[in-house]
Amino acid sequence: MKKIVIFILLICSFTVYAFQNESCECGSFKESIVHYQVGEGQDCCGGKLASDIALEGFYEQNEGQWELIEVTAISSATARERCCK
Repeated sequence: MKKIVIFILLICSFTVYAFQNESCECGSFKESIVHYQVGEGQDCCGGKLASDIALEGFYEQNEGQWELIEVTAISSATARERCCK
């Protein structure tokens, strides 16, 4: 539960910064889910990255529910490469 709260706080901090940005994400619970941002009105795969940092969340299935087990900071460029390949 503590990791979910931390992940939500990180996403919220992205959201505060994101008033003029577009949120992008890709992935799956089985692998990982990546979140990054581009400038307002821009395409996730072609727009200017809004920051250097992206987040990657790792999940594990527990009693039929997906549970966040780890959050890692990665570069936004790496996140976009993974999402737009």
